[in-house]
Amino acid sequence: MPLYAKIDCAIVREPKLVKAGPLAAWLYVRTILYARENLTDGELDAALLTVVAGDIPNPKRHINALVEHGALERTGTGWRIPLDVWRRWNPLASEVQAKRDEEAARKASYRDKKKRDTDVPEVSQRDT
Repeated sequence: MPLYAKIDCAIVREPKLVKAGPLAAWLYVRTILYARENLTDGELDAALLTVVAGDIPNPKRHINALVEHGALERTGTGWRIPLDVWRRWNPLASEVQAKRDEEAARKASYRDKKKRDTDVPEVSQRDT
């Protein structure tokens, strides 16, 4: 099931990102995409900074600029998008998992019903 991240179209004018600079803003967007894909609730582990940054040069400088201007918060293991900001645009991992479980149960129920229905020999209208 593909995941999509919601990003406000006005993000290019977000003062925190404008002050941090264009490469920091791009790192922020990449952080959103990584966090959404991996269901980290907006968190980025420090060990993954260079992976998420990709070809952005000197990612530590840019991540520090994002922290300095309030776009990210430091955690014990890295950084995170403030939870109130994350929740405004993206569901929590627990909500995604609950939706997946609900969808899986719905599909399993449909498959079971279909299997039960096909176990009964079908009688055509002509035969009745």
